[in-house]
Amino acid sequence: MVGVFVLAGAVAAGAVVLTRGTQGSDRQEPSRAPGTDGPSGAAGPGGLRDAVEAAPGSTPSGTGDGKRYRLTAPDTILAGTYRKDPVTSRDPFREVDKQTLAIVGVTDAQSVGGAYRSDTTAPSLKLANFGGLWGGVKDPEATVDNMFRTLILGIQADPTGKPELEGSPKAFRPSRLDGNAVMKCQKMKTTDPSLGAQSFTVPVCIWADSSTVGVVSSADATTILLHQDPSLEQAADTTARIRLDVRVEITR
Repeated sequence: MVGVFVLAGAVAAGAVVLTRGTQGSDRQEPSRAPGTDGPSGAAGPGGLRDAVEAAPGSTPSGTGDGKRYRLTAPDTILAGTYRKDPVTSRDPFREVDKQTLAIVGVTDAQSVGGAYRSDTTAPSLKLANFGGLWGGVKDPEATVDNMFRTLILGIQADPTGKPELEGSPKAFRPSRLDGNAVMKCQKMKTTDPSLGAQSFTVPVCIWADSSTVGVVSSADATTILLHQDPSLEQAADTTARIRLDVRVEITR
């Protein structure tokens, strides 16, 4: 199920498209993510850049704990039940410049990423792909919305025409999501060469707080093999748990 490892990177791919667009006269601007503020479809005049530049004047969602955090990609997550895959792990934002990430809503950004597998084998194998940013985030909710917009750009740039978003991003507040963090999740349908022509649906969740942003896509082999619809609520809870595992307080 290598396809799940591609999905979180689609956000970074959209940011790369945005980067290339800002370097020329025909700047690429993503469509608004369905369900985010403003109409769906093509972005209005100024597109993503105008939306982000307006964000500092908006009211941040909640208050933080006053601490600063960075993100890591530890060898294990989720109480040691998932281990990092050294073959597929990568930093999906490595090729995205800081100026572009500032447009999305993260200033002075640094990045990290990792692909994880459960210790179990098929058909009970579980996967999680994580891509993260840390720096300054003035408006967590606006940043989450902009990350979903760059996800749309990444999908549009996929030469295979896949994957496909289903529905709209939905807000979730798992019990483990603390402080001013905002999280939204959306389902995405994709195909995997290792599974032939079979398509499957994977949840993608994005969080943002005052200093970190994370994109997590997760998959359960049992759900895929039985053609079951994945639970966004469960995906949100898993993402909140991963967030706790990868955040480290900056003490100085």
